[in-house]
Amino acid sequence: MKNLNPLRSLLLVVWLLFISQVESFAQPAYSTIKHEAFQSQQSTLVQFAAALSGTTAVGDWSIQINGVPVPGAVVSLATGLAAGRVRVDFNLAGQVGHTGAEPYLKPGEVLTVTFSNPATLKNGAGTTNAISFVAQTSLNAWPGDCSDIGFFQQGNIPLATPKFCSPVVQDFYQYQYYLSLRVRNSSLYGVVGSSFNNLFIWGDGTAQENFPSYQSDNNGGADATFIAGTALGGNPAVIMTNRRVHNYPATLPGTGGDCSWNASVTPALNFALFTQCSGALSVQTVFASWDTDNKNTGTLNMPPSVVGSDKVCLN
Repeated sequence: MKNLNPLRSLLLVVWLLFISQVESFAQPAYSTIKHEAFQSQQSTLVQFAAALSGTTAVGDWSIQINGVPVPGAVVSLATGLAAGRVRVDFNLAGQVGHTGAEPYLKPGEVLTVTFSNPATLKNGAGTTNAISFVAQTSLNAWPGDCSDIGFFQQGNIPLATPKFCSPVVQDFYQYQYYLSLRVRNSSLYGVVGSSFNNLFIWGDGTAQENFPSYQSDNNGGADATFIAGTALGGNPAVIMTNRRVHNYPATLPGTGGDCSWNASVTPALNFALFTQCSGALSVQTVFASWDTDNKNTGTLNMPPSVVGSDKVCLN
């Protein structure tokens, strides 16, 4: 093994000492600001490029919505200084464009963050101050996962007439799921080709269908602004409704489909990644398919045992 030249060894030691001194006196700057990790959409995480030490207070931070300052909106902080992190929590209830029950960031709003360091937040060595910044944009590019979905309800479309006589045209039923507001606020939502989907297996042998849902109100009416404030485990969500139409085949006695069709529906996320969320989030529906009595002549006299029950289809 060759011995290092003494001069080269000395230069290497000096260089390493210089680098360590530079690092100990470097001023940490923020590297990213993101609110995509929070289903509440009331927090954003500021990540600095190096470890931090010291302290920071609520008064050091402020936010802006669409470029307009929102005084007093920052309500608390949570720090992980060793990892260079500061979580900024805010409350937008009662601010412009928000009712008193809407503390969260809403779709279309741009969140920016300002930090004014009074020389209390330091680098990890405690030798220099973290760098202040003004109106830096918080980002959300969350593609979603199954924790961002909750089942709301399934049932007849308001004012629609259910159909029972074979061949059944299923155009009277809807499926509704909650989708977290953080997915709705993501920059991936609305990108061409992105969607919240329902996967339909109709139970009649036809191929599975993958059909997009639309944002709605509680009743299924299209509504791009409706938000269910605490619907998803206490966090805000939008409602995604699907009214896919399906034409069932005519049913004949003895074919195995003369009483009903058993359909299943599974939600899926299609925002940069396709994620199917089966299991507890899948739902089943039994669609009645009553056969018709069109044989021979005469008058049917079939009084129901319970009024309104024991129905038959006549043609």
